[in-house]
Amino acid sequence: MPEFECYFVWAAKGKFLDKRSPEKGEQDVYRAIGVMADDFSIFGMRFKVSSLYTLSPLFTAVTANKRGMYSIKCKIKSKYLSGKKGDWYIPTLSIVGFENDPEKLEALEKIALTYDKLGVKAAPEGENEEDIDIGDQFESIPKEVNETKKFEDINPEDIPF
Repeated sequence: MPEFECYFVWAAKGKFLDKRSPEKGEQDVYRAIGVMADDFSIFGMRFKVSSLYTLSPLFTAVTANKRGMYSIKCKIKSKYLSGKKGDWYIPTLSIVGFENDPEKLEALEKIALTYDKLGVKAAPEGENEEDIDIGDQFESIPKEVNETKKFEDINPEDIPF
């Protein structure tokens, strides 16, 4: 997708070991779970190396406005980069605005709380990212998520990483 609007409901910093370049050692990575603004479908993204600081505008907006991350609508676009190692795309993030619709905020908060509870298990510190199989680590999703009709079918296997 060249661009889309979304809300991020969970993000965590961790470490990963690039098996193609193990001599670099452990490197930082941000893992994030978001929902699409138009239909609240869930997606996951990893931000590492050249895209590591993509979420910085969101973190700044959260701190400066004292709002939950889930209440800030973002736009993700892709940016073309070229260098010695070839050509690639990285995601960029811009802040669209703050969500003020009480129904949407309530639904977003429920999703964010659910993934916040699961997040501790989803991103264990110090693990090699490629070696983690998180499918078996989760218990069932808390009942409070099932109170909203859009998210009745969420289960741990739907977490995208």
